[in-house]
Amino acid sequence: MWRRRVFTLVRYFSSEPETPSPPSVYSFLQPSIFAVRKPQSKQAPESNNQTPKPVAVDNQLTPNLESTLQLSLHENNTDEAWKCFKSLSSSSSSLLPSKPLINSLITHLCSVRNDTHNLKRAFATLMFVLEANPEVLEHKTVETFLISMKVTNGAPAFALVKSMFKNRYFVPFSIWGNTLVEISRKTGRFCDFLEAFNENCRIAKEEKLDSLKPDLSACNAALEGCCHELESVTDAHKVLDIMSLLGVRPNETTFGYLAYLYATKGLDKKIIELQDLVSRFNFTDKTIFINNLISGYVKSGSLQSVFTTILQSLKESDGKGLNFLEETYIKIAKGYLDQGTIKDLARLILEAQKLESTSIPTVENSIGYGIINACVNLGLLEKAHNILDEMNTLGGSIGLGVYISILKAYTKEQRTTEASQMVSEMCSLGLEIDVTIFDALIDVCMSSQDFESAFSLFRDMREARIHELMGSYLTIMTGLTENHRPELMAAFLDEIVDDPRVKIGTHDWNSIIHAFCKAGRLEDARRTLRRMVFLQYEPSEQTYVSLVNGYMNAGNYFSVLMMWKDVKKRGEKSLKLDHGLVDALLYGLVKGGFFDAVMEVVERSQEMKIFVDKWRYKQAFMETHKKLKVSKLRKRSEQGEMIQVLGFTLLVGLCILLSFQPVTSHGVHSFSKIGIHQVTFALSDAAYVKASPAILGSKGQNSEWVSVYISNLNPSNDDWIGVFSPANFSDSTCLPENSRVSPPYLCSAPIKFLYANHTNPNYKLTGEASLNLQLINQRSDFSFALFTGGLSTPNLVAVSNTVAFVNPNAPNYPRLAQGKTWDEMSVTWTSGYGINEAVPFVEWGRKGGDQRLSSAGTLTFDRRSMCGAPARTVGWRDPGYIHTSFLKELWPNMVYTYKLGHKLLNGTIIWSQIYKFKSSPYPGQNSLQHVIIFGDMGKDEVDGSNEYNNFQRGSLNTTKQLIEDLEKIDIVFHIGDICYANGYLSQWDQFTSQIEPIASSVPYMIASGNHERDWPNSGSLYENNDSGGECGVVAQTMFNVPSDNKDKFWYSTDYGMFRFCIADSEHDWREGTEQYNFIKNCFASVDRQKQPWLIFIAHRVLGYSSSLFYAVEGSFGEPMGKDSLQKLWQKYKVDIAVYGHAHNYERTCPVYENTCMSDEKEHYKGGLNGTIHVVAGGGGASLTPFAPFKTTWSIYRDYDYGFLKLTAFDHSTLLFEYKKSRDGKVYDSFKISRDYRDILACTIDSCPSTTLAS
Repeated sequence: MWRRRVFTLVRYFSSEPETPSPPSVYSFLQPSIFAVRKPQSKQAPESNNQTPKPVAVDNQLTPNLESTLQLSLHENNTDEAWKCFKSLSSSSSSLLPSKPLINSLITHLCSVRNDTHNLKRAFATLMFVLEANPEVLEHKTVETFLISMKVTNGAPAFALVKSMFKNRYFVPFSIWGNTLVEISRKTGRFCDFLEAFNENCRIAKEEKLDSLKPDLSACNAALEGCCHELESVTDAHKVLDIMSLLGVRPNETTFGYLAYLYATKGLDKKIIELQDLVSRFNFTDKTIFINNLISGYVKSGSLQSVFTTILQSLKESDGKGLNFLEETYIKIAKGYLDQGTIKDLARLILEAQKLESTSIPTVENSIGYGIINACVNLGLLEKAHNILDEMNTLGGSIGLGVYISILKAYTKEQRTTEASQMVSEMCSLGLEIDVTIFDALIDVCMSSQDFESAFSLFRDMREARIHELMGSYLTIMTGLTENHRPELMAAFLDEIVDDPRVKIGTHDWNSIIHAFCKAGRLEDARRTLRRMVFLQYEPSEQTYVSLVNGYMNAGNYFSVLMMWKDVKKRGEKSLKLDHGLVDALLYGLVKGGFFDAVMEVVERSQEMKIFVDKWRYKQAFMETHKKLKVSKLRKRSEQGEMIQVLGFTLLVGLCILLSFQPVTSHGVHSFSKIGIHQVTFALSDAAYVKASPAILGSKGQNSEWVSVYISNLNPSNDDWIGVFSPANFSDSTCLPENSRVSPPYLCSAPIKFLYANHTNPNYKLTGEASLNLQLINQRSDFSFALFTGGLSTPNLVAVSNTVAFVNPNAPNYPRLAQGKTWDEMSVTWTSGYGINEAVPFVEWGRKGGDQRLSSAGTLTFDRRSMCGAPARTVGWRDPGYIHTSFLKELWPNMVYTYKLGHKLLNGTIIWSQIYKFKSSPYPGQNSLQHVIIFGDMGKDEVDGSNEYNNFQRGSLNTTKQLIEDLEKIDIVFHIGDICYANGYLSQWDQFTSQIEPIASSVPYMIASGNHERDWPNSGSLYENNDSGGECGVVAQTMFNVPSDNKDKFWYSTDYGMFRFCIADSEHDWREGTEQYNFIKNCFASVDRQKQPWLIFIAHRVLGYSSSLFYAVEGSFGEPMGKDSLQKLWQKYKVDIAVYGHAHNYERTCPVYENTCMSDEKEHYKGGLNGTIHVVAGGGGASLTPFAPFKTTWSIYRDYDYGFLKLTAFDHSTLLFEYKKSRDGKVYDSFKISRDYRDILACTIDSCPSTTLAS
């Protein structure tokens, strides 16, 4: 029935001009080795009885060429494969390779995306094979090629299909048809597709090949080309004839294209017949048909027909609205506006509103919204407003959809004032605005700091009786907080405090108080507190934390005392102390000297089991009260008497603090505050954690940022996120310390942690937070766990998805070090490959020269190698494998490149990136030489994690300055207290990652410090717990130094004109010991004519320091340090002795037996007559205060972070510089100028004693 109706309808129309031929395929191909005949436009295919071409015989091919072709394809050697194919095809016999081989070649050439060169080769090969013997082609090969053509202009695809028809190679339409449809839609080649379509259908009919029968999608694509591109009625009817003959049933899209064509041509009678036909087909959705019909009317300029069609369609839809495409609305708007008929457009919207019922699904489905929104999308917002004004002039009621579109545009362009006025107008008309519109507008107002408009909109929300006010309320409060406008927050809160729809709590008042305190407006903050209490809101811990911090910043410690009294008055029932409040109160009370109150806070804290960091408050006392009466004492006391008085003065202040905890070693790791053994499992559906991305290092990088999203229905400011690696940290994998001790609930401490509110101040209010954390490759996967209950009593409530690096075992973090001879460099790195999995090695050589391979040794250690907790328990983490290779027979001062490799058992090699270094100069070589020395740097996190005690906050600055100055650095000495892992082994990876840019480029020499070595009964001189159970094992394995025995960490190394003697201050150095003899031999064996600059290095201060803890002991350095070694320093004329341990900077005069041997301070000429002692322990760890007086031998002191730089210009000139880490500038310096004879000259106790006989 449908065929008769359609073809009765279309038979009246005359033919249009023929379709132009497609462009020449050679515009794509370019000149080729194959002489393919250029296809002629509109050329009919050859006769169907064409004689097939002779088949090439495979066994006649040259065996070597075909084998080479097959091997080249197997090895992905495309150029070689193509070369072989050219040789085969251009031979005198022009024989083809075997069928599998030729198809493999074409498929391979198509396999590289966007490779135009190889696609040209594939196309030329296909055309050649089609001419020579198409039977060897597989259908899959043709399909692969056509799919690859999607990235081109499409011409080769159509040329190939045409050649297939010509050579009678009939591939099923389902293989190539839909691909050509996609290409024609993408490139607009409907004419080309129409030609291929017609030829295909002719062949399908004549050859009776059902496989060539096109589907409906292809027929519609051909019809689309006729209607939209050619606008040819005749060609469109030809397509319909073909559909009828092949039995392809049309759909609504088919009739939609015809409707567009008829409307464009003004064939109204045919449109009526077509509408009748659509009705007879019973299509449930006529949207496509109407969209096309209206588009055609707009194209022809028949706006009255557009008007009539829209209104008629609305009537037929029973007022339920029309689902017009956005493209259709844009065409309608442009059509009317181009003809300047804004009034007609306004009338259309008004008439449409009358027919639209209230049952339309959404406002966005209305005609008014669609047209106005189209104007907005066209960038004609003012025109849209003119339409609105015209509608008002015509006197009709304006629907919500018209306003909403303009309102959204105002929101997008942040025209908040106009938006606010429009909302007021809408509310006055009684239009109901959705709460999401209000929320979006208020959010934009706050972002653009248009607070007045935001307040106006919120008033409109309240007057419109909208119930969901909390979202916009929080937006306003958050915006005012971020913009530091506490006075507006207070006024806003006063205005809405009685509205039951807004749930105001103590936290809202706290936000205002906190903002006032931060701005220094303490009276306003106190006034807000009184207003808060008057309205019967109970102050919380956070209320007092903000006030106390505000008073402290202002130096008003008496008000801090008043706050403590207020807290006591409220009692435990109404106010419970937390760690934050205790910390703030203690710090303020100590600074103010209210020690009775300090003890009250401490006692209350102990009752409530709140941890108190006493060291911090001792430092606060010393920083504030260290100058107490010192100026008077200096006038009337000698140095010895001052020390006694100082001890008494400190005792008076410090006894209060020392009474509740003995003095412990500074540098307690933040992880030790986490109650791992106290963890309880409270996994809840009310909380979740999600981490993204899940796969890291996809581009080979060894560090990447991860976003962590947190949601918790019961949030608190004590909630924190722990990063665990391996990701499985359940107790099922825990091992007990011994048979009598049960394992903890968690096997290990996290590798880092961060409070949930770190960057989300409203977390306690919203329960939502987003954190950014940096992860490094640590040979295992990661997970993120959410804990409540603070650090001391954590409750595990949620665990994230797993995150992992692509290759967690990859070689990383190389550390260079001087070898035992000047021409040797060792490189040490970490990986996850054991000796049974891969062979480690280094490929290295002169930059630009031949490369060689050097094998590497592999070490590791297990839990049993640790001496105690936490390294043996919750701090344990598998260290992976530590590899060291020795690069020998280096040429002096040459640049070498190297990369780390692991050859797996299957032959695959895993490479690192390429690094470079400059080899050491020959001992005594006269060249510019730069040396960096510092101690006690530790590590810090760029993401702000591990924030509990903020102990190593200067570390990143020191690292940053060294990296920036790396081109002028030759060697680095990090003289102890390396990373302060203190038994938490994951931190060593973090540290080696932090220093990688430095340690991979220059020798990074370390010395042993107390935080690496000290542990009771482990052989260390000091039997304390500073190493956290590592007892030297980790440092000695992670870093290589040229020592004979790694446990005896003393060694010497030469660098050009320098001799460095590095002592191990954690082992006995006193006279008669093995180390004493080493130090003596190191000094005595140097040739000072070649290496004039003799430097002594140790971690602890074996010389001179006026740091407070040394001053209190009265030794001004390690006890017995100077007594044992100063004779050696003096005898062998040691120039400079450098130490760490005390976290500050101090330089002495050239000193011997507490006496300055020179009055010079900046430029020493000739012999020094003593040794200059320098403390350089300000690498990054928390600073150490000085004694409140200056000794006679101390020249320069600095309570800041910094490092030393020694520059040897030649054998006679050395420059010493002290640079601060925060800016890299020089703050102290001196120069030594002398000749070799000055070193030979005798000074006090530097030459053999003489007698009258001699």
